[in-house]
Amino acid sequence: MSPIVVGAIIGIVAGIGLFQIYLSWRATQPTLVSRIAPMFDSAARDRLQSGRSPVRQLLGAAATDLGRVISVIGSTTSSVASRLAALGRGTTVAAFRTEQLAWSAIALVVAMAVIPLFLRWRIPVPIIIVVIVLAAIGGALARDTFLTWQVERYRARIVGQLPDVAELLSLALSAGEGPIAALSRVSSLGSAEFSLRLRTMLGAVHSGLPLTTAFERLGRDSGIPQLQRFADSFVTALERGTPLATVLSGLASDMRAEQREALMESGGKREIGMLVPVVFLIMPISVLFALFPAAATLTLVTP
Repeated sequence: MSPIVVGAIIGIVAGIGLFQIYLSWRATQPTLVSRIAPMFDSAARDRLQSGRSPVRQLLGAAATDLGRVISVIGSTTSSVASRLAALGRGTTVAAFRTEQLAWSAIALVVAMAVIPLFLRWRIPVPIIIVVIVLAAIGGALARDTFLTWQVERYRARIVGQLPDVAELLSLALSAGEGPIAALSRVSSLGSAEFSLRLRTMLGAVHSGLPLTTAFERLGRDSGIPQLQRFADSFVTALERGTPLATVLSGLASDMRAEQREALMESGGKREIGMLVPVVFLIMPISVLFALFPAAATLTLVTP
């Protein structure tokens, strides 16, 4: 294969990959439809989002096909949907599959760019094809792994913010505000992750969803045990008439105690990890430095 043909193939594949990346980036940008779709039911949302351009429909079909492949060798659609719901950004599974397609295209372009080196090293063509295919699949799997990392970091931040939000709600309720007014006041104080979740929940409440149902959905979709307990405590206090301020104050104290225990446990694990190089690297070297002069002396005085 001549260098001109190889360069042409690389250029064509790179152009296609960059075009797919551009289309996927355009598809992820928020539009008017995506902003107002959460205010409607599922049927109306489907009708709103059905009017896509042919290019986006083609890209969505390719992402759907990629999703079927990834469901076999990686995460299933239900797993992706649960993690996206826990992330709370309103991203659909189809949009996530489109992002996976973009990551796969990037990996494919990178693999194609290395083809001249493979040819120079005289690597067999079947091995090159296998490497290209594995790179494309690896790009999609890398996006899935990155989503898992995002969800873990997001949940950790939510858990860290829960005691502060519970205490602020307790103070607002003690001052005489109602539950919805207290939630609105606390959610408007900052731009943290949990405040955004509360604002989204309040939007659903103002649209007609009962407050207890909204809290139950918030705890269920998050997948965070601490947030689930927070939502259950709030709903139970509302239904039974228990003073919310007292319940939330006690809940905040319990959460802070759990955070202290988790911090102590994490500190213990890190301390043990710091001892590993000391025990297995520094101490053996110190023993060798101490024994080597004696061993050398014994060797020198031996007749």
